[in-house]
Formats: sequence, structure tokens, C-alpha cells
Amino acid sequence: MFLANSVKAKNSKLGASWLWTFSLVMLLAGGPISYAASPVSDHPPVEPNTMLMPWPMNIEREKGELHLTGHWQLKLEGKASEHKDWVIQALANNELSIEPNQQANRLTIKVEETNTRYPSIDSQYSYQLSVGENGVTITASQIWGALAAIQTLAQLTYQQQQLAFYQISDYPRFVWRGLLIDSVRHFMPLDVIKRQLRGMAAAKLNVFHWHLTDDQGWRFESVHYPKLQQLASDGQYYTRAQIKELVQYAASLGIRVVPELDLPGHASAIAVAYPELIAKPGEYQMERHWGVFEPLLDPSNEAVYTFADKLVGELAELFPDSYLHIGGDEIYPPQWKDSEKIQAFMAKNNLQNETQLHAYFNLRLQKILAKHHKHMMGWDEIYDEQLPRDILIQSWRGLDSIRQFASQGYQGILSTGFYIDQPQYSDFHYRNDPQKVVYEAESETGISSHVDLAGTKHWQRYALTIPRLKGSSVKGDLTLLYDADNQVSGYLSLNNQTARIIANVWRAQDIVSFEVDSWMGPLRFHMGLNSDCEQWVMIGNASYSLESQLIESRKGNRVTQAYAPLAELTDPQKQNILGGEAALWSEMVTAGNIDLRLWPRLFVVAERLWSKASRRNIMLTHLYERLNTINGYAAEVVGLSHRQQQKSWPAAKLPQDKQAAFEVFSQLLEPAHYYTRHHLKFRQDLYHQMAPLNRMADYLPVESLAIQQLLTPLKEFKTPDKAVLNELAIKLSQWQQAGDILKTEFSRSGTLSDYSAVFNKSKASLDLMQELVSQCSELSIEQLKDYRQRFHRLAQVEQEMVVALAANADILLRVCM
Repeated sequence: MFLANSVKAKNSKLGASWLWTFSLVMLLAGGPISYAASPVSDHPPVEPNTMLMPWPMNIEREKGELHLTGHWQLKLEGKASEHKDWVIQALANNELSIEPNQQANRLTIKVEETNTRYPSIDSQYSYQLSVGENGVTITASQIWGALAAIQTLAQLTYQQQQLAFYQISDYPRFVWRGLLIDSVRHFMPLDVIKRQLRGMAAAKLNVFHWHLTDDQGWRFESVHYPKLQQLASDGQYYTRAQIKELVQYAASLGIRVVPELDLPGHASAIAVAYPELIAKPGEYQMERHWGVFEPLLDPSNEAVYTFADKLVGELAELFPDSYLHIGGDEIYPPQWKDSEKIQAFMAKNNLQNETQLHAYFNLRLQKILAKHHKHMMGWDEIYDEQLPRDILIQSWRGLDSIRQFASQGYQGILSTGFYIDQPQYSDFHYRNDPQKVVYEAESETGISSHVDLAGTKHWQRYALTIPRLKGSSVKGDLTLLYDADNQVSGYLSLNNQTARIIANVWRAQDIVSFEVDSWMGPLRFHMGLNSDCEQWVMIGNASYSLESQLIESRKGNRVTQAYAPLAELTDPQKQNILGGEAALWSEMVTAGNIDLRLWPRLFVVAERLWSKASRRNIMLTHLYERLNTINGYAAEVVGLSHRQQQKSWPAAKLPQDKQAAFEVFSQLLEPAHYYTRHHLKFRQDLYHQMAPLNRMADYLPVESLAIQQLLTPLKEFKTPDKAVLNELAIKLSQWQQAGDILKTEFSRSGTLSDYSAVFNKSKASLDLMQELVSQCSELSIEQLKDYRQRFHRLAQVEQEMVVALAANADILLRVCM
């Protein structure tokens, strides 16, 4: 077992090199890379069997170890026996075998309180887990905490023969730790949903937000309005019996289920079944395309409120949770504007515009929900000061938005930055935080948490434009500050949002590069300080063009576009932020690749919502190391299907003797990040429900864990290290060998001939990276700039994919500076 002191190793070039050598040997051997760490407390794991995710609030290692026999004797105390079936199910789900024999380890579970049949927003998930010579003891006030503790025990014992003695006292940071699954755009069978619920339980997520209605379909059986499922579901919907079954199954895992009924917009499916309720009555066909469409319910029609009342009543019978999500987003108003009847209704009720009409509708709807003992939940657009403070607002517009709600006494949860259908790197999700002060710089970047204007000797202000493949361009306002040593810092505002401090600033003559997180994902700018320079911005791994224009350039610290961080939320205001929720919209997701899109990244989001905020920067350093272990755990113990789904594509395309080489070579590739693939399909008229999702990009993981793990240690270095570069060269050679095996398959006559261009870019990226490794310590600034441009060209999107090695080349380039 690897027990080196990583604190010393990280501060010693020799120690770090040895650590890297060991890690790469493990990677090439096919096993998980494991870095040692200092003793357990607020520090990363001590050894592989403490690769917990989410990381507990408090964990202490004690002297001694428990020999694991592979079986457990189970003893239930207090109220635990009232939920015996749930406990046994949780143990079985995690391959913790219960056999009452003398060789089995003792497992005692004590629950102090009697609970209801279903978890609620007030449920307690805290627990204590003790490992000692007498076995394992779990104590929790409620069954939900005991179920969470079983997940911790399963991770502790994963691939272990000895279990160290621990004292764990754990509880979640946020009460709302959710996942939205969209079952409308692509239908998700019940067994697929159940599998994701088991994954949620393993990650200690506790709210399943079930998106059941939208423009492209109606997915639950209605008793009062049967034409909804008869005419607007294509026969794909959940019966009442199935819904009851799933809600009960979720409860047994400690998970609440909150349904979403979209009103008054996203109503195309309602228009197909009951057009008389729509602001513009007429004959409607099923909507097959993705986007925002015109059909809106008619707020002037009393039958609409009867319709809402009956449906809310039906959902109240099926879903015991106290919250019901009403959507309320993306109200596209032409039908309201063009209706003489609705305009007359607005005048009669002194409603000045369509925003006020929407608020009127929501006030009526809120009273209907209250009648059925439900709290209203909806997206940002439902916010209105006339609504009571017990509503819950889910923010897709970002941290600025949720701060506004929280500061005015409304409760909210954050989804911006947790859009899991949007391919992004896990460390981006990990840096996201619902209660974060939006505008502080991350301490791990080395940039201070404020801008010192007093130290500014010279500053420049630029107007930036990022053209997108679909929709309007993103506008930026960038201020660069130069101190007496000509070091650069600065801040950036995008689309008039509050400015954020830029990080990881690098300047080489007429080029400046920097990073900043945004609602689109992590942004990496390569900007020219004069008009002759090639410039771009990376959104995740996807390259977009960048336009810049110098607006001001002056001496001194009197900056006209001053940086003004917002005041910290008060503690009561922070308490209004209940947590966060990952969102999986299914335009590009089917039952055949849903696990691959969710896992293992969802464990990262889960940790941000469970664990201490203060541990973020410490744990971020070891994120991909831990995620690699969790990746195996999720497949081998929890039974998630992300690995099988990834292998299904090459299994259908390649002979068996080539599939292993493809698995290695495909580590070089990632699907294009952000909504790049969505926008490309829109341009090709393939952005609709009937378009096949059977490309290589559909069956690649969102990020290459192999590349992320390989490159992470390079972030520790400021200058080249020969041993590290040698080991990197070994891995590059391994990818080259896999490519040689697959060369004929990617040829013009080969099975994968459609992907020959991306294959050629991958091979060229390997050649260029090997060249860079061999010359790293001898490069001039001009050569570094040239390498950066060459890698950037190789990182251009091809067949909706990106060569991840080229897209991440900056990590090595910084070492070679």
C-alpha cells in the first residue's frame, strides 16, 4: 500500500516525480491511481479505502483495523426494525452480504425515531459510523441517516480486505440535493429511472425532480383529461400504478420525488389534446423539434384553472412530497399579445404587460396548489413579490439571480453550473457553489479575492464578442490591470452580469490568456492585445472565435469601469438557499446513454451539496484521483451502466480483437462541450426528436478521465521535470500503438471511415505532444505561442468531437514556459 507523505512530496521536485512515476505505472497497469495524503481531518484521503465521495463532515482515523470476511451479521436496534426491508435492500444494492454465521463481521444499526413512510424536506440524514474491534456500528436519529451511512460503509469496504478503525460523524450541508431527469423529450423506462435512483442514493442525493410534461410529450396518466396521454404521448407514459411504485421505491432509498407540471408555457402537448385551453385555439400537431414554442394556456379562460386544479389534485394523490414544480419558464408571448380577448382581460384587471399577466396566472395557480397542500416550486421566471415567501425558486439564470431571491426572503436552489446534460469537466461543477460569493477569485488559482486598484499603474478596457453557433453572441466587458512589475490581473463581465475576477493569467508579448467560470462553463481566453493576433475562447473543450476591441487605455488607478464585488449575503439570507439540483435535459440523451451522461460526474455535484464548503480547494486537488475510484465503484458495486453503454458502440462497429485498442485510443476524444453539439445539429436540421443519436460522440464519456488524471500532476509544477516528461512520453506511445492497430478501421474503406478526420487529428496531436515533450525545457516564447496555435487548430470540433489531448495542451505549455 502506498503510504508516502504527499505533503513533503508536493514540496519536493524529487518527491513529486516519484509520486508521478508510481501513478503512471498504476494507470498503465489498468488500476486506479492513488495518491497518498496527510492524516484524515480537513485533508484528502489517507489511502484508497477512504476514497469517499461525498466526503464526510467529520472523519477521524483511529489505530487498528477490522479484518473483512465478506459477510455481515446484522443487528437492528431501536426503531431500525420498522424499516428492516429498506435496510436489507440498501445492503443488497451495495453488495454487502448478510449471513448470520460466526465468521461474519458484526453490523449494528440503531435508529432513534419513528419516521413517516416518505422522506420530506425536514428529514434528517445525519449519522454516526464507528468502526472498531467489535465491528461496525451505525447510529442515526432517523432511517434516512442510516441509509446514508450504509452508502458510506459500502464505499469504505470497496475492494478492501481490511477496514481501518474510523469515527465518522456526518450530515449534509444542504437539505436539497437533487437531480432532474427529463422523461419528455426522450422517454425513460421505469427500470432505467430506478437504476438512476440507486445511483442517487449511492451519492447521497435526496430529491428526484421528475420532468413529466413539455412541448414534445405528456408522460403521466390523467384520469380527468385522458386525451393527454391518448393523443400527446406516442403511447409512452407512466401509469398511475407505475408512478406509485416508483415513488415508493425512491422512498425506500431515502429519496423524495417532486413532479414537474409545466404551466402555462411549454404547452404544445396540451394544445394537441385540448386546444380549447390554448390562447390561440386551433388544430395542433405533436411538436418534434427542440426549442421554445408559441402555445400558451389562456389565463382569461376559467376552464384553464379547472384544468390545473384537477391535474394538481391527481398529482397530489400520486406524489406525497409537499412541493410541486409548475415550470413557469420561457413564456414566449405572441399568443397573448395577439389575442384581443386576452388583451381585454388584461385591461380589465389592470395588468400592464405580459409579465404581469404571467404573475396573475401564477397567483391563481399558487392558491390551487395550497388547496391541495402543496408548495409552489418553479424556475426563475415565477419570481414576483406578490407570491408568498413559501414558494421555492429554481435558478437556471445563475448566481446573480439566486442572490436576488435569497436577499428578498425567497427560498431558492441553484441549477446553473450543475446542468449535467451540458458536457463539462467535473472540476467546473466542483467549483460551483449555491452560496458562493460570485465574484471572488478561487484561491486555488493564486489570484487574490479582490482587485487592488491602488496598485494599478496602467489599465485597459476591452469590449469582447463571442459569436455562438445558435442564438445571439455573448458580449463581454474586460478590464486588464497592470502593476509596477507589469503583472496582469483583471475582471470580466459577460452579458451585463456582475464581474468576476479572471484567473491563471499568462502574458507573452502581445498575447494574454486567462480563465473564468461562467454559466456556459469554464472559459479559457486566448486574446490578442493588437488586431493582428489570432484569438479564441475555449468553452470547456470547444473552441469559439473571439472578437475584441480596445475601448480605453490609461495610466493610473482611476478605472472608469470599477470592480465592485457584491456584499456578502447575511447568514439568514444564506439560509434561504436550500441547495442545488443537477439537471439532465434529454434532447441528446436516451435510455441507451443516460448513465454515461450522468455518472460518475454526478458524484462530484453530490459532494458540493453534501460536504463542507471549506474543503473544496483541498479536495479539488485530488478530484480526478478520487473520481477514478468512484467510477469503478459506481459500475461494479452500484450497478450503473455507464461502462456498458460506452462499450456498446465499438461492440457494434468493430471486430472483437480491435475493441480493446479502441477503448484505449478513444481516451483521446471527448464530445464537444457546452451546447456545441446541440447547435451544430440545429444548423444541420437534426435538432429534433426523430434525429438518431447513434454517433461516436453519443457514446463517449463527457470527459476523458485518463487524460485528466494524467495531466493533473502537471499542475503542481512550474518548471519542466525530466522524469515527469519521460513518463508522459510513455503514455503517448501507448496511445500511438492503439492508433496503429486501428489505422485500417479509420481508413477510407474501414468500418470507421466517417471518422477518419478526427482520427488524423488525434494522431497529429500525439505527434505534436511528443515533439513538445522532447523540447519542453528549451522553448522560446515564440515557439510556445506557435505550439499553442498548432494545438488549437487540432482541437477544433470534428464530427461533434474534440481531441482532448490538444484541447488540454495548455497545461503542459505552462510548465514549458
